[in-house]
This record gives sequence, C-alpha cells and structure tokens, in this order.
Amino acid sequence: MKDNLLATVQNAPLFWVASAFLGGLWLASFLPVAWWVWVLLAFGALLLGMALKFLRRAWRLYLLLLPAFLFLGAGRYAAIQPLIDEQSLAYYNDTGENVYVTGVLSEAPDERDTNTHLRLNVTALDWGEGDFPVRGMLLVRLGNPADLQYGQVIRV
Repeated sequence: MKDNLLATVQNAPLFWVASAFLGGLWLASFLPVAWWVWVLLAFGALLLGMALKFLRRAWRLYLLLLPAFLFLGAGRYAAIQPLIDEQSLAYYNDTGENVYVTGVLSEAPDERDTNTHLRLNVTALDWGEGDFPVRGMLLVRLGNPADLQYGQVIRV
C-alpha cells in the first residue's frame, strides 16, 4: 500500500503539488487567517519533511511537502485579499446615502451614444460635513456629454 502511494506521488509530482496549492487557495477562502501564519505553517511542514527525509522513507518526504504547498497556496490567497477599511472607497458601498465624491480623472472621458463614462481616482467623500479622505476607483456615468480632460479634479 505504501509503495503504491509512493509510486503514485513520484510519477506525477507536479499534479500533486498543484493540487495541494489549489487546495490551499480553497482552504484559505474559508479560514480567514493572516498570510504570514500560512507561510509559517508551510515553513514548518517543509522543515519537518526535510528532517524525516533522513529516516530513509521517501514517501514521508513527499507527504509532508504536500502540506507545505497547501499552506503556501493558502498564504497566497490571504496575501492578495484587498484591505477594505474606513480609508477605502469600497467600505462605503451600499450605504444608501447621497455623497459628494472628489477625484481625479484617471482616463480620458469615454463618450458613448447615450452617456459618458468617467473613471475617477477618488480622493475624498463628503456627506455635507466636509471632505473625508478615502482611496479607490469609481466609474461615474453622466447622462450628458461633458467637457472634461484627463487629470482634471472633479466633484460629483
């Protein structure tokens, strides 16, 4: 049984490593843990696998390297998650409130048949109490054509 498992892993190592990495991506989507914790777990599994290699049981090395790649996949997933805090524009999605948005046009206006699309690099929000600094991108659709230029600061 052990020789069969070893032969399976040895004959298709890239498949098992990729499967473990993808499994880590899936696992991290359910377990919100910091990326550095996953990397420490991967490092620990790697060290344990290398220590067990000296026991002359190659299958243990392979089976402990797979969790290392599982944890690396989870760490990758955790590392690329965006930080959405009070300084982020996405934090204020679906609040249902009317606000003024100040930002810089990051592209030339995209004029279409019935409207104009503007991409704003947002710098501030205002609920009527003054500007509150935020960061993020926003797509604005204007019903009428406007005489706007790339790099211009606008408030909508």
